[in-house]
Amino acid sequence: MSLFPPIPLARRHPRHWLPALLIALCAAAASTLLSLPRLAPLPLSDYQSFACSTPDPAGKPTLQLLSLTDAYAEDLASLSCQGRTVAERFAGAEIRWRPRSFLSARDILEGRYDLFWNRRHLVEGMVPEFFEYYQALLQTPNYPLYWLSNGAAPAMSQQYLEGRVVGLLADTTSQTYYQRPMNALNRAGLQLGRDQLRLFPDPQALYRAFATGEVDLISSPLFVVDGFGLPYEHHLLIDNNVPSGTWYVRKSLVGSGVDCDLLAALEATSALFPAGGRVADGIHCP
Repeated sequence: MSLFPPIPLARRHPRHWLPALLIALCAAAASTLLSLPRLAPLPLSDYQSFACSTPDPAGKPTLQLLSLTDAYAEDLASLSCQGRTVAERFAGAEIRWRPRSFLSARDILEGRYDLFWNRRHLVEGMVPEFFEYYQALLQTPNYPLYWLSNGAAPAMSQQYLEGRVVGLLADTTSQTYYQRPMNALNRAGLQLGRDQLRLFPDPQALYRAFATGEVDLISSPLFVVDGFGLPYEHHLLIDNNVPSGTWYVRKSLVGSGVDCDLLAALEATSALFPAGGRVADGIHCP
């Protein structure tokens, strides 16, 4: 998340290279970033959505999906639309991607989303009776989280941070892009100056800032950046066991066949987690 999002990387540290080399490297980073079809069309601060239709949509509601990233979001929606039971009951599917903090207690209580991805402690914190409204469908695996840098290898020391800028998300509920890296800095007894911390509205903006050298140090799971073939020079472990969350389905859909169509459609996101997910207790699909 957060978790986890479509993702560009590359960064320069201007203090240590000649201006001509800096220009060449930034140009190469820009070229690499523009070659990534998932990233180039999206404005840095924009969140978007995607919709598909089933063969006979007349008079039916739309299946509402909420993800934390646009990575494979279109595939997830499209495969949902192809599900036999989904096609019988819904006019189509619409998926949005938003940070974890976007989901509200009202969304849960009113059942606004038929399927969403979030962490248990967050949803139960908003609605203690959460499991009266939703059922866990697929638990995504825990993952290691790292600092990423180019140029000098990252180190949790004041000397390393001197003159460098750390990039995080403005979403303070994100463990990947705010809480865990801030905890790591705090445990090391490090404080960032006003000009050393830059907050971004979404992971795309954060990764692009890293790619262009606007920030020197960010946090990320390696499988995300490696999966997209994006370069980084150094990494340093922050936490070896970060929970990625769970996909939750509206409880009224459990046992209807829609839950199984959605579970099958979630295979589209499997590349995000090579270790695979775990089907939740209470879900029975062929």
